[in-house]
Amino acid sequence: MADCHNGALRPLWLALPFVKRILKAHCEVVAHNPMIAKQFSEALAMPVRVLSDPLPSEATELGSNDMQKHDMVVLVPLSYRKDEPLEELAQAISRLAGHERIRFVLTGNYARAQWFYRSLVGLPNVRFTGYTSLSEYFGLLAKADVIVCLTTDESVQMCALNEALGYAKAVVRSSTATLDEMYPGLGMTVDNTAESFIKVIPRACERSEELSEGARSFREIYEAGWKKSFSELEMVEVR
Repeated sequence: MADCHNGALRPLWLALPFVKRILKAHCEVVAHNPMIAKQFSEALAMPVRVLSDPLPSEATELGSNDMQKHDMVVLVPLSYRKDEPLEELAQAISRLAGHERIRFVLTGNYARAQWFYRSLVGLPNVRFTGYTSLSEYFGLLAKADVIVCLTTDESVQMCALNEALGYAKAVVRSSTATLDEMYPGLGMTVDNTAESFIKVIPRACERSEELSEGARSFREIYEAGWKKSFSELEMVEVR
């Protein structure tokens, strides 16, 4: 069985000798979201199943009594790559710097975008973590009030969004074709503009408990759908 993600669709990779023949010889080819599955199906001229990423098994929710804090922690997992609206995000965080309750925690290797780091470092409500261990990252997820998941790529299913869902957190996410199809009604959506971030993030903080309850309900639906898709794969007959 072949599990293909976005990178496998790169023209140079697909053009390598025998790649398509090898993939078509598998008993099943799966992709992690409907848009990627459609593109693979067209490239290989064969059916491709969708098996979305599973939710993290490490997820352990913390109740509000465990927080013992007054600030609203907004976690923004970043890779500092070209599909993230970093310029717009920097503008929004700078303009929200005077907000008395919102504290931003930004993960990832900010060396990839030093201009982004320099524009925000030193602000009293901004913390850069750099790379963290998996346990530290899950700890940040557990303690955050709102998770912000941003991409401009219409075909990306974000790992951070699945992780936020695993912890039933309030989510602010980009409105893209893939995310809207896979997570309908989950969290609050933004259009990747600074103005949208400035309006939506504070509202999500105000509604964090309500959005968290919505995520908890959606998580049950997502997990049921994932188990159904996985059980169908288990019954695939090997050719």
